[in-house]
Amino acid sequence: MNHQSKTASSFVGLLLLGWLFFGPAWCALLPAADPPEKRGAGDIDPKVAALVEQLGDDDFAIRQLAQARLSRMGLEAFDALVAAQYHPVLEVQMRARFLVRGMSVRWYDETDPPEVARLLKSYGEQSDEERRSRMDRLGNMEDLPSLTALCRLARYEVNPILSKHAAILVLHRPEPTKGDLRAQTATTIAAGIGASKRPAIQWLQTYCDTLRDPAASVAEWQVTIEKEQELLALQPALTSRQLVRDLYRWQIKLLQQLNRDQEAIALMRQTIDLLDGDPAQVTEIVDWLVHRQAWQVVIDVGDRFPHIVADDALLLYLRAQAFLALGKNDKAAAKKAAEMAQTALELRKDNLEEHLRVAALLGDRGLFDFAEQEYRVVMKTAAPGSVADFKARFQLSEQLHDQGQELAAAESLKPAIELMYPEGDDAKGEVARDMAIRARRDPEAVRSRMHYFFSRHYHEQKDHAKEKAELAKAIESDPTDADVLIGQFRLPNLTADERKEVIDQIEASAKDFRDQVAESRENAQEAQNEQMRAQFNLQLAIACNQLAWLVSNTQGDFDEALKCSQRSLEVRPDEGGYWDTLGRCYYAKGDFENAVKQQSQAVKLQPHSGQIRRQLELFEQALARQRAAKPAATP
Repeated sequence: MNHQSKTASSFVGLLLLGWLFFGPAWCALLPAADPPEKRGAGDIDPKVAALVEQLGDDDFAIRQLAQARLSRMGLEAFDALVAAQYHPVLEVQMRARFLVRGMSVRWYDETDPPEVARLLKSYGEQSDEERRSRMDRLGNMEDLPSLTALCRLARYEVNPILSKHAAILVLHRPEPTKGDLRAQTATTIAAGIGASKRPAIQWLQTYCDTLRDPAASVAEWQVTIEKEQELLALQPALTSRQLVRDLYRWQIKLLQQLNRDQEAIALMRQTIDLLDGDPAQVTEIVDWLVHRQAWQVVIDVGDRFPHIVADDALLLYLRAQAFLALGKNDKAAAKKAAEMAQTALELRKDNLEEHLRVAALLGDRGLFDFAEQEYRVVMKTAAPGSVADFKARFQLSEQLHDQGQELAAAESLKPAIELMYPEGDDAKGEVARDMAIRARRDPEAVRSRMHYFFSRHYHEQKDHAKEKAELAKAIESDPTDADVLIGQFRLPNLTADERKEVIDQIEASAKDFRDQVAESRENAQEAQNEQMRAQFNLQLAIACNQLAWLVSNTQGDFDEALKCSQRSLEVRPDEGGYWDTLGRCYYAKGDFENAVKQQSQAVKLQPHSGQIRRQLELFEQALARQRAAKPAATP
């Protein structure tokens, strides 16, 4: 029996003792960690290094004693033990992993704000997926406490990929532009990471260098990328293709900030080499390139993977967009783009559900003309009153409304309403109404939306009599539509009785939403399993958002609206529409600074939404007026 086999066998007995002695709680943490980047003298306390070596001693008593001493050291020995997980002696590896798993990290303290503390509470006991989700939510915050928390996670997260992910989130936060803020950020990071040699910490140390002197750090980042790419090739379990990609993207962003565009473009082309031909990867990188308007590289990706692009309508449209952008005022480019869009339109032309899916994806990317083209081909091809026809009309109407084309939105719904409610005989529309339900829309709610869109059109025309009449029809079809109630609340020249009636309806609807909130909360608390709890929490988020949206746009308890909006975001933090509601809540309270801040987050999540952008403009104007009206401070 060789040395490794002997010591490994002895460790099994120790492990069993550990189970009996400590119980399974510490097993929630993960075993893998980074290999030592550098293990030079001075990186690790010699006393700690000696104890680590003794973990593999031939004498069982010495091994046990060394382990006990390292255990008592706690986090002081963290880096040495993380590195020792890749020690050449198997016994050392296993004992080091045992100790790392058993370490207790205090992920938050009393100085952390409640939201940060809530995300870090019991962090170490969560799954990989949940820990990453919590990191991402910290990454969406932009204050110093969340920055400190991310540094802490990069420092002590045992999973090497998650540790690096925390560092990447720090890199991709909005970068301070003023010198004093950059210095403050660098100081905060340095205090949070210490002198660890873990790769993620080295990245953050380099980032501190970038904050001080961006140009001087370019070479350091290039070395970092090359090392991580090499690690991906040799030890893929310790990194990921996504991490390497994110490092590239960070470097590209840095080069663009330094106006070194040609170098940035060259790096973009290098990232194409990271793709392994998976269609989802190709779509992801094309989206990223489109966002940066790197049109030529978009075309390069298509040239590299022509078979993938030719079989994907969305990619064909994005390629068409690139040709259009490159060839402004160029007839040949416009013709090529049009041919490509036509090819996309004819791809799987009989699959109407596919056309609807592609249309929605195009709308999400702000390619509204292409999206409308897809919706209209479904409306033209599908049987009138079929599920596909209704889906296309419902989705197109909301897109047109979002883009401020109110009359077109209403007109796109009109044929559906005429089928569902034929004049003089509602009974004949029963089949069509059933189709609407199969298209996941309530027929009365659809009719209400059509009248609401007409009301918005007349509002723009300043024909308030017709606007009022359409809103009355809308509320008759669906008394719970918050947008309609808000429209009525804002009507000019209401009589006292009419205003009272509107307010009574708002209060009744608010009460209904409040009851839904209470019921959903109770159901979530009593749910029999996590799947049911998630479903009830989703209902809770919807009800909270509806209540907050209605009250913040009309009247009522704005503090209650704010709390409800915040509660909805706890469940659905990535929902741009919910951030839009939160911005409105702050606006209603007169806190324009926070209104702009939250609304900017909504724009970040839904950058192509016309309504969300228009509301941000409104809040920014209010903030500007407030600041202009504020008396200058006395020197």
